[in-house]
Amino acid sequence: MPLDVRITPSWRELRCRLDAVRQNQPTPFQAQPWLDAWYDTLPRRDDITALPLEIVDTATDKTVAALPLIKQRQGAFTVVAFADLSITDYNTPVFAPDARLADTDVDQILTRLAQRVPDADILHLAKMPAEIHRSPNPFASLPRASLSLLNANVLTIDGIWEDYRRKRLAKKVRKELERSWRVFERDAEDARFETIRDVDEALGLLPVLEALHERRIAELNDTYVLKDDPYRAFYRALIREGLTSGDVSFTVSRDGPNRLVAGLIGLRVAETFAMVRMAQDFENWPQCSPGRLVIDQTIQALFADGVRVFDFTTGDYAYKDAFAVEHQPLYDLKMPLSVRGRFHLGRENMIEGVKSQVRRHPRLYEKLKDITGRRD
Repeated sequence: MPLDVRITPSWRELRCRLDAVRQNQPTPFQAQPWLDAWYDTLPRRDDITALPLEIVDTATDKTVAALPLIKQRQGAFTVVAFADLSITDYNTPVFAPDARLADTDVDQILTRLAQRVPDADILHLAKMPAEIHRSPNPFASLPRASLSLLNANVLTIDGIWEDYRRKRLAKKVRKELERSWRVFERDAEDARFETIRDVDEALGLLPVLEALHERRIAELNDTYVLKDDPYRAFYRALIREGLTSGDVSFTVSRDGPNRLVAGLIGLRVAETFAMVRMAQDFENWPQCSPGRLVIDQTIQALFADGVRVFDFTTGDYAYKDAFAVEHQPLYDLKMPLSVRGRFHLGRENMIEGVKSQVRRHPRLYEKLKDITGRRD
């Protein structure tokens, strides 16, 4: 298939031409609300340039796929990457209905991409699922692609709810979830679990969720970037884009109308629900594990509404395993787009290779870390 790569003025224009995002999105993170909100808010940063790419069959002039990309300055190098910035859990191309690309097609695309973005040094496509609609993801299956450090965590519930609870949840986990709800009902003046459907109400609760999240990150001594204005604008745009249609879910547990105990924002596409952001008031409610509780209540409510796949997304945490998730691999593709990029990646690969060899000899590894002063 003769293919060309075209840079389009905006993601929304490309989405309209593709006419497949809602019907054919590979994951909820390629659906209309997420990418529209992402491109409307986050490329406002000075170091980011939106770079949505259209893949065209030149024989028919039809759009066969789209790559939701950005161009970002990282130190001395210009990197082309997915529209992510550490908040998109899965990245993939978006294909038109019935479009399929072979490895040779992907090679064409990568060659054209380097030609269309001559000032870029490195292509880094991260966190790609192995399959798209049960077919191999051609970008993830390339020989140069490698396993990501992150993986997906997916719970699929077939059959009836009681079978999942009794047969797949460990007895200790099931009893603890039941106990947590009883304790919450006992200690709260007005215990509530609710699905927020009003946009204004959701936007009013969002600052409370953000404050809980920021407090938790501070307790862990981690960097909290989501407080920056572009990220704050993104989550508000996401709610405006998708809450009313049901593409975005916002569930909460609270003690009456004004006190948020835990909240969970997620994306819903047909029978799939992906968790995006969760926060809990663990400081005031440690006795009932409010985070696990809002996840459990959300799963129950969405299962009753027809959802069967509950995606806990990336990040390996014990609470996810407690819900009997399945770990699924993700893949990264990193390649040079310039001579500078080739030298940089060659040096990077050499350093990683040396590290890998040295780690096989723990005593030598510890001595080298002491000499260099590095602890990674």
